[in-house]
Amino acid sequence: MSLLCAYDPNPKPNTLSHSLKKHAHTFKDKTLPPKRKGRRKDRQTNPFKVPYHQLSYMEERKFAPQLVAPCGMNCGICAAFLGYRMNGRKMQKPCKGCRFRSSPCAIIKRSCDRLRNERIDYCFECPNFPCERLNRLDKRYREKHGMSMIENLRNIQTNGINEFLRSEQERWKCPTCGGTICVHSKMCYACGQTQKRLV
Repeated sequence: MSLLCAYDPNPKPNTLSHSLKKHAHTFKDKTLPPKRKGRRKDRQTNPFKVPYHQLSYMEERKFAPQLVAPCGMNCGICAAFLGYRMNGRKMQKPCKGCRFRSSPCAIIKRSCDRLRNERIDYCFECPNFPCERLNRLDKRYREKHGMSMIENLRNIQTNGINEFLRSEQERWKCPTCGGTICVHSKMCYACGQTQKRLV
């Protein structure tokens, strides 16, 4: 009894293995892209949730709306944001700004229900503006550092955040190198020059 077998002179290659061999060069030394995580909703709707380092302001040495705290403090001129302590020593990790702190502001935000629950962006939106805590903070900064947070807030309320940032850019710009003058030390940490008087 003979066993007959079908013989195909032109066998077709395995489709899957043939396709992988054919396109092997496209997979070489490449890994799958990471899974995209869903964006937080508040980052799409609230501009204050976009970190400063993701903005073009940083490259242009300009202040961003995200750097203006609810109390009116411009974090861009703060010693901690610039990477220095009050005693002039360099910090290992500079502050990210009041709006991006891991802990709430101990002076105002922690005691204010509207700010803590993000019902307002600036203190002037509160019917109790200016509150007692803000008045105390403003008095200390006016007497010690020559800057008024309440005045900043009224400027933003009247002229808008963009106009306020333009005026801040001119006021705190170092005339020597174009860097930023610190409100606490009156020093430009980029060139080391100290400005005794700022208008």
